[in-house]
Amino acid sequence: MPIRLFWQERTMDNELLLINNLRNHVNNILLSDADNSEIQPEWGNNVTELVKDINNSDPRRFLQWDVIRKTMFVANTSYIVNELKFLIESNWHIWKSATEEAQIGYPDPCIFYRKSSDNLIHHAYHLAQLGNQLELNITDIDYVLEFGGGYGSMCRLFHNLGFKGKYIIFDLPVFSALQEFYLKSIGINAKYGANEYTNGVSCIFKTEVLREILSNKESKKKSIFIATWSISETPIYLRNAILSMIENFDLFLIAYQKQFGEIDNSKYFSAWKDSLNNYKWYSYETRHSPDNYYLFGKNIP
Repeated sequence: MPIRLFWQERTMDNELLLINNLRNHVNNILLSDADNSEIQPEWGNNVTELVKDINNSDPRRFLQWDVIRKTMFVANTSYIVNELKFLIESNWHIWKSATEEAQIGYPDPCIFYRKSSDNLIHHAYHLAQLGNQLELNITDIDYVLEFGGGYGSMCRLFHNLGFKGKYIIFDLPVFSALQEFYLKSIGINAKYGANEYTNGVSCIFKTEVLREILSNKESKKKSIFIATWSISETPIYLRNAILSMIENFDLFLIAYQKQFGEIDNSKYFSAWKDSLNNYKWYSYETRHSPDNYYLFGKNIP
C-alpha cells in the first residue's frame, strides 16, 4: 500500500475543505429567500443543474460538467487556432506562460498548445485585443469589476499577467460560490459574498453590496469594467442599474452578440457609449464570430 506524504495529506484536506465550503454556500443559497427575479429563464435552468452537480459530483472535475461546458467553457472550436496565432504573433513571451492551465476542474487541453485550454486562450485573446486598441498593459490596471465572471478564469489570467490590485466579480450567487472555490484552489485569495471592501478578489451577487463597494473606490485607481457576453444577456433594468454605477471607470472591455431575444444590443450599447463624455471608443465585429462585437473604451482626461 503506497505511503501518502504529509504534503499530499494537507493538499487533500484543503481540497475537501474547499468542497465542503462550496456545498455549504450553495445549500445556504437554496435555504435563503434569494431573489431570483433577475435570472433569465435559461439561466435558471443552468443554476438548477449546477447546484445538482456541486452536491452530487466531484467539484474538482467541474470543467467536465455539461452545464459548465455549454455556458462558460470554450472547447474544440475552430476559431481558437486563429486566436492562438494572434497571441503568438503579439508578445508570445508574455502569453505563453500566462496561458498555462491549472489542473483544478480538469480542463481539456488545447490541441494546438497543450499546456493551455481553448477557454484560456480565448480569454487571453480578449485581453490582447484590449491591449492593442487601448495601448496598455494589465499591470497598468489597479481595479477590476467583471460582470459575469464564469468560474473565475479571466480573474486568474489577470493574476498570471502580474495584476496586483482589487478584483471584483459580480454574478449569480451559485457562480460566486464556484468562483471562490476555483480561485482558492489555485492559491488566489477570494471571498464569497464579501459585503465590504477587502483585499483580494470579492465574489459578490447583491447590487446593494456592489454599490457600497464601488462608492469606496479611490479615484486615482485605474479601473476597468469587463463584461464578455454577460451584461448583454441581462434585462434592460439590470444592465442600466449596473452601468450607472461605473460611469467614472477609466476603461471598458465589453463583448456582446448583436441581438439577445428582443433586445437589439448594438443599438443599446451604441446609445450607452454616446451618453458618456470624454471617452474614446473602439467597436468592431469579432474576427471569427459574425454578429458578435467588441466595445473598448478609454477615458480621455
